[in-house]
Amino acid sequence: MKIHTIKLNIIKRIIQVRDSNVLNKINKLLDEELIVGYTPNGTPINLKAYKKRIKKAEKDVELNKVMSQDELKKESECW
Repeated sequence: MKIHTIKLNIIKRIIQVRDSNVLNKINKLLDEELIVGYTPNGTPINLKAYKKRIKKAEKDVELNKVMSQDELKKESECW
């Protein structure tokens, strides 16, 4: 089935939904799968993965597993 046909079928089914819980689940799924950015190598990243990366970065900061700008500049001189 072509993507256009799949989209139309989904739209028709969503229009018939009367349960707000189902619509909220669909909305949450779409939000989580929404492409919000790209990794440095160009791979798309969705909202769920983005939030996971943020949590990891925050934990790294808490554990002082970070590099200052001066340290990075010094290291990059060796590249």
